[in-house]
Amino acid sequence: MSMMNADELLSLQRARQDALIALGAFLEPLRQFLERCRQDPGYADDTGVLLRLKQDLGQNVLDRVDNFLKMSGNDIYFGYVGIPQYQLLHVLAQQTIDSRKVSCEEFLSIVEALYEQLSSVMMTIAQLPLPFVDVNLRARTPFQAYCFFRSILSEQAKKAYLFDPYVDASVFYLYLYALPSNAEVRIVTSPSKWKEKVRKEFEAVESLFKQEYPNYDRIDAVHDRHLIVNGVAYSLGGSLKDAAKKADFHVKEVSQEIGEELINKYIRSKESM
Repeated sequence: MSMMNADELLSLQRARQDALIALGAFLEPLRQFLERCRQDPGYADDTGVLLRLKQDLGQNVLDRVDNFLKMSGNDIYFGYVGIPQYQLLHVLAQQTIDSRKVSCEEFLSIVEALYEQLSSVMMTIAQLPLPFVDVNLRARTPFQAYCFFRSILSEQAKKAYLFDPYVDASVFYLYLYALPSNAEVRIVTSPSKWKEKVRKEFEAVESLFKQEYPNYDRIDAVHDRHLIVNGVAYSLGGSLKDAAKKADFHVKEVSQEIGEELINKYIRSKESM
């Protein structure tokens, strides 16, 4: 897949989010229906219930899903949502016609299989790789830079390692707060290079952060500027706190091997001592 600029990459990330929200909203009433049927199999034989469910599932999720698949170059997945959606609507309609309906057991088996199929497609869409990151955030676009890094340091991040000798307290309330509380977070930095005021403010906010993020740690001594999130490593053109404020800020995805070297050099070696 070709490289994108920051605006294009953010648009693609938003398109994926829209697709996942649409799929989630489509699947939720179906999940509730199946859960109710497990408790009361006769619920699946209520024509009024089936008609309401058919109406709920009539929403068009294809536009947003296909938009993301087209933007991301994953056209091969076209049909993996539309076909099972059509099949669901068809089997629901069929079940409301006495001369066409099948047994409740067979009906629920079909619906369950289609639900699992769509859930699997949703998981696949969530995990599809985005383009190789190689972007230049233009000078005097700090908000765009914030949005870009915030999309990487998102609620889905399970592991986040920041290598930045000049980090400050803003990293906690701008970015790291969004991570789940069980995320593994490491900041590798160089406090000896900081001004006293910056160090004290950082440590004060850090102490609060540690109370809610037990898997957080700070490791001192670093000369590199990198960010690794969920195994994907990025080279940073400067300190995160200064991203695109006064000068262009280059962000480039680097190889997994480089990421592993950084983790071994600065994190695993210190934690094993």
